[in-house]
Parts: sequence; structure tokens; C-alpha cells
Amino acid sequence: MKKLKLLVVEDDPQSLYMLQFLLQERGHHVETAANGVEALEKARREPPDMAISDILMPEMDGFSLCREWKKDQQLKGIPFVFYSATYTDPKDEEFALRLGAERFITKPTEPEALLEILQDVIKEHEEGVLAAPKEPVAEEADVLQQYSERLVKKLEDKMLQLEEANRELRAREEALKQSLHDLGERVKELDCLYGISKLAEKPGISWTAMLSGVVDLIPPAWQHAEIACARLTLEDQQFQTENYKVSDWKQSSDISVNGEQVGTVEVCYLEERPERDEGPFVKEERLLISGIAQYLGHIIEHRWADEALRESEEKWRSLAENAPDIIMTVDREGTILFINRTVPGMTPEQAIGTSVYEYVPPEHHHTMRESFERVFETGEATNYELEGLGPDGSTSWYESRVGPIRRDGQVVAVTVIT
Repeated sequence: MKKLKLLVVEDDPQSLYMLQFLLQERGHHVETAANGVEALEKARREPPDMAISDILMPEMDGFSLCREWKKDQQLKGIPFVFYSATYTDPKDEEFALRLGAERFITKPTEPEALLEILQDVIKEHEEGVLAAPKEPVAEEADVLQQYSERLVKKLEDKMLQLEEANRELRAREEALKQSLHDLGERVKELDCLYGISKLAEKPGISWTAMLSGVVDLIPPAWQHAEIACARLTLEDQQFQTENYKVSDWKQSSDISVNGEQVGTVEVCYLEERPERDEGPFVKEERLLISGIAQYLGHIIEHRWADEALRESEEKWRSLAENAPDIIMTVDREGTILFINRTVPGMTPEQAIGTSVYEYVPPEHHHTMRESFERVFETGEATNYELEGLGPDGSTSWYESRVGPIRRDGQVVAVTVIT
């Protein structure tokens, strides 16, 4: 393969680098120019074996360069090849060949195919068989007319491309704005739910204060927070924002505990807004108000369960403390967890945490331990008799009843009534 001296005219740095690298890799010497003016200066100073030129360039484009090239007595015999990704219409090629170009190649072209075309051009040139243009280089007026037509056509194409690009850009901007807006709305919703959970976990907060705080957290989570108000109804109690007023634009969700409705969450808009998924409300707000109602249902259920347990414990403790019998709860190791009365000189608080076996003679430990184990293993109550310390410090025989204390179906402790 003959090594050539090539002039590459290209204003795009990346395209210029790729073509220069490809040609130099094949051993060719490559000079470069960024526009037609620079290309003419370099070619007249040191003529190349071939010029390879883009068309759309600043200062002097490829068509004008080819026109000047073929008019120049020093350069007109040197092959001129167009290599363009912008001008690809058949009429562009026809015009280029009329200007005197030897070849018109459109990008992209496979590297090997491009090199083969260039070699063919040089070979035909050296053999004197290079095909001349079908017509002599056109007259100036004709060239200018065709040049103007090609330029106007390309500008029209570019304008259409720019308009389409602008439409796509505007669509993407709108999509981005919508995404940012939606993200902001989701953050508001999360802030609402997080605020409710923090109120529910706040130590010592009263039931009234918690529900009043919850109702104030709701309106800011809606998209039109500036005209939103809320009301929370729980059995015979009502909690509402200061601006609450019933309106035609309302969204609500029931609060349920154990499958029964115990209250309602309501959000109203005080002014009309455009129709969305549910009146003026979006589907995410339906999910949010339902989530708030469900979460409040869990909070209420736990609160009521805790209150019921506390009342039950208080009743049980009152009964135990006033009972004439000794009542205590003991874990599997024999540690006293609760006791209503003890021997003289010791308070119940002092006995809690000690071993029940400390108050029974060693010879009776086996009987007591065996009774406890039987209840832990079978879950069934049992009785035993043994000698122990009485209220006055003397030893007496006692009959005791041992029953199971269950949690999640498992026996976790026993109750001993003596």
C-alpha cells in the first residue's frame, strides 16, 4: 500500500482525531485543517496527494473549498474527496460532484471501506483514468444558485432538528419539574407520618395532646396545604385544625380497631381546585389518608390494650394486697417477681428478686421445686403442703396452690397462693 500525504479538513475535534488516527495507523502522513481557509493556505504551501474534507465548517465550508480548489491551477489536479455526516442527500452528492469532487462519502463508513475508496481514488488518479465530472465546473451564477439551494435546505433541516430538539428538551424539563414536584409531595407525606409516629412515642404525652398534634400535622402533607383543614373524630371526641370547616371538597377514611369503626379522619379544601383523581385530590393523598387512619387504628388499639392491662393489673394488685393469703409470682429459677406480704421485718420490695427457697427449710425444697416444674411442663395447676415461716417468725405447715402464668401460649411464671 502506497503511503500518502493527506490533508484532512474537519472542524469537529473528535471526528478529526478519529480520522487522523485511522490514516496514520495505516502509515499515511496526515496534515489537518479546521476550515477551508486554513486548508487552502496549507495546500498551497505544501500540496498533498489528496484532500479529505467535511462540508459544514466555519469561515469557509467544504463546498466553497472544493470550488476554490478546482479553480486553483496548483491544486485542481489533486483529488478532492468529501466525507460528511451532515450533507447526505443525493442532491448534495450531485452538487459536490459538479463542483469537481472525485468522491462523495457519507459518514459513518467502515474504516476498511473508507481506506479502500481512498486507495482507489489515488490509483485512478495515477493511472490517468480518474473519471472527470459529467459537466465542467459550473458557471459562477449556477454554482451560487445550487450552493444557496443546498445551504437553505440544510438550514431548513437544521431548523427542524432544532425545533424537535427543543420540543424534547421542553418535554424533559416538564417531566423533571413534575418529578421534583412529586418528590416534594412524597417528602411532605413522609414528614407527616414520621411526625405522627414521634408523637405516639413521646413519653408522658396525654391522649388529648397526641391527637391534637396529629390533626395539625395532616394539612401540610396535602398538595394545596394553604387551603387544607382536617378533623379527627374518635368515638365521642373531636379534634380539628383552627380553620376547619366542612366543604364540598372533602376526603375521609375510617379508623378501625379490631374490625370495628371507632373514628374518622377528614381533610377538606376550603376553596375549589381543578379535578384530579378523586375530586381535587390525587391518588397519593387517598393512600396517605388511608395510611394515617390505619396507623391511628394501631395506635388506638395499643393504647386501649395498655389501658385495659393497666386497669387489670391495678385490680389484681388491689385484690392481692388486701387478700388474707400470701400471693406471689415466681419464675422458673424460683426468683420472686411479686409478693403481697412477707414475714415480719421485711417489706415486699425487699423480698422481690430473692429466691423463694430462702424462706423454706431445705428438706422441703424438693417438694416445692417439683410442684413448680410440673406446672411449667404441663400448664396445669397443682397443690403442695410444706413447713415454712409464718407471719410471726414461727414455723407452720402451709397448703399452697400453684397456677400457670402464660404469655404467647407459653408458661413464663407461676402464681403461688398460700
